[in-house]
Amino acid sequence: ASAELASFIDAIFGPIVGWITSWAPGLLVFAVGVGVILLAFNLIDHALPELKLGGTDFGEAPRLLYRPIVMFLLGSAVTVVSMSVSVSLSLLVPLSARGYVRRENVIPYIMGANITTFVDTLVASILMNKPESFTIVLVEMLSVSIVSLIVLTFVYRPYERQLLNVANWITGHRRNLTVFMFVLVGVPIVLLLR
Repeated sequence: ASAELASFIDAIFGPIVGWITSWAPGLLVFAVGVGVILLAFNLIDHALPELKLGGTDFGEAPRLLYRPIVMFLLGSAVTVVSMSVSVSLSLLVPLSARGYVRRENVIPYIMGANITTFVDTLVASILMNKPESFTIVLVEMLSVSIVSLIVLTFVYRPYERQLLNVANWITGHRRNLTVFMFVLVGVPIVLLLR
């Protein structure tokens, strides 16, 4: 099924990508790609209507979005459908900016997305025809699921408060944000150089 989907997508976007790569050198292709992504998010942002969810005909939907387990399942579902945790999490930016999703509701969404991001890796491990690769990915999925469900069930509110406190500290001063960004970028570079 994924091969047929890939060929369908290639049939639509292949000629466009081929045309861009024919006249643009490597780094310019990257810049064009970033521009296309920014344009896509701009279109998504403009497509979202201005709504006050509490005063609409959505009924219980707004209140459901404030329940951690619902956001956990929503994050899991969106990531399974998109097969990309990057796409799944990027959708949160316009939704949060428009007020559809509050900051504290993002935490269980990301927890759910972190579990289902392993689905494509699980499929790839099956295709490798090596039982140990499947076992490794399955153990990773189960481990992350168990820890996430324990946190959601027993200690979610303290966990949420601590994460929001850390986020507030990071964004509270430019110095804190600068240190965070250096650590975020620097640690992987140091690990790669070892």
